[in-house]
Amino acid sequence: SLPISPNLLQRPLHQTESMPTLHEYISLKLIDSGVSVFEPLNTSSDIDFAIRTGDGTYTEVIIREPISQKDSSSFQMDRFRPRAHLFILCVTSNYECWLIPSIVFERFASGAPVEASWVLNLGTPNDIESLGERLSVYKDRWSLLSNYTKYKSTLSDPVALKVRIAMG
Repeated sequence: SLPISPNLLQRPLHQTESMPTLHEYISLKLIDSGVSVFEPLNTSSDIDFAIRTGDGTYTEVIIREPISQKDSSSFQMDRFRPRAHLFILCVTSNYECWLIPSIVFERFASGAPVEASWVLNLGTPNDIESLGERLSVYKDRWSLLSNYTKYKSTLSDPVALKVRIAMG
């Protein structure tokens, strides 16, 4: 798990001196976004969090760290069946959080149909044509979870989602 620097915390974690893990940091970010956060009791679950929004809708979150320090904007997932309510939360080595709907992850990730996993490479921030630029609407967009019902119809299309967000 990635270490968290002190300047990333917006509030203390239960008055302790220890730094939170990435998992704890993400749970704080989710709670700060106004959702209820649940962790599975089953340790074999592939889901890191279940999220309940204010209107009672549930979504699921799987956290992914970079493939390696060298490849800090690439994320790997074993093959899975995308679901409308499943998000892959990709956390870069710079602690950027990309809340990618699983349908979008599957569509833009590389990997042949016979391969056991997919890799999503968001590219470098300076690369105008990078996938990260095309998917920038998902970067640090915690409201996609807290207002899931509002954005649900446009989540799978980054351009339509940008328009929906701009409309308010």
